[in-house]
Amino acid sequence: MVRLLFVVLSLASTLGGAASATVLDQGEGTFRVQLEVTGDPALAVVAHVIDPGSDQQTIALAEVSSGVYQGVFEGRAADMLVVFENVNTGEQTAPRSLSDLGVVFQAEPATVTVPAPSTARDNRYGWLAVALGAASLSLLAFWVLGGRDEGGDETSPPDAAESPER
Repeated sequence: MVRLLFVVLSLASTLGGAASATVLDQGEGTFRVQLEVTGDPALAVVAHVIDPGSDQQTIALAEVSSGVYQGVFEGRAADMLVVFENVNTGEQTAPRSLSDLGVVFQAEPATVTVPAPSTARDNRYGWLAVALGAASLSLLAFWVLGGRDEGGDETSPPDAAESPER
């Protein structure tokens, strides 16, 4: 009977919807975050922190007061996903981002880079001039050579068939 009661209580144990995350300190590109979730007392609770493109961290949460579980993790300063899990039952919460849990990310100082003045000349117009010059020479050559083939000119020798010396 006691065993049946324990199984029923374990199945009834749930993690509450009250979850939060607080940044304890933030360095350059990294931070340390405290996670907190409420649930029934005497649960074993872990948090799965999922950083896309990196490994998943599993953090064991300690019961700090009746039904309140906390744990701390360190990672890169990114809006990661967190899933809380009741280890006794395997029940998991829906994934939530750190910003949904209350993390306010410190804005990185904006860096504005101004390009140094160029000492080299801008060659865009030089290449344009070369292209226009090549096109002009091509048109001139077509005009000069094309004119000889069409009408023939008077300096070309007469054909043998037209020759009066026969």
